[in-house]
Amino acid sequence: MSPTLRRTARVVPVTRSGRVLLLSGCNPRRPKSPYWFMIGGALETGENHEDAGTREPFEEIGVEVATAPLPNPDLPAMAEAAVAAVTP
Repeated sequence: MSPTLRRTARVVPVTRSGRVLLLSGCNPRRPKSPYWFMIGGALETGENHEDAGTREPFEEIGVEVATAPLPNPDLPAMAEAAVAAVTP
């Protein structure tokens, strides 16, 4: 099976004092193995990374964030992850 590619935006909110906000979660099949992850998700049709990076924190945790310019926002990057549907 060939991989499905998805355009996503990930956000790491940082306060003026340098504190970072990450989310904590776990696989329901392994509740004793929590992990940390960044806010983010797939880009909507016609959306750019900056807009998704502003939308996602508000949708996921109700926080409005200000964006900062990236040195090279179009830098190609690819990450592979095995994802399985899990029904709690």
